[in-house]
Amino acid sequence: MLNLAHWTTKAARSTPDAPALIEPDLGITRTFGELEQRTLALAHVLQDLLGAGRGRRIAALGRNSLEFVELYIACAWSGTVLFPLNWRQATAMNQAALVDADPVAVFF
Repeated sequence: MLNLAHWTTKAARSTPDAPALIEPDLGITRTFGELEQRTLALAHVLQDLLGAGRGRRIAALGRNSLEFVELYIACAWSGTVLFPLNWRQATAMNQAALVDADPVAVFF
């Protein structure tokens, strides 16, 4: 079965210099080649340094960004479940969600 991470590699191999992600407000563009390199590196950090892997959770609190998409793809590579938190939600509600989710790390 293909997941998003495999699609990223397929695109990186066929069109490595094509734009994959664009952040127009900041003027940042990631090519498919860059996206694959960054997400593979992050997946290794998730696994090797943070102990993430199949069935484990990584929480993320933030607005939509290139980095959020990269984290999502890195989680797909490592088999980790991305647990997004709502930045508009009250702090106490996010804290309760974190207790329930028991993530190995929280990105913000």
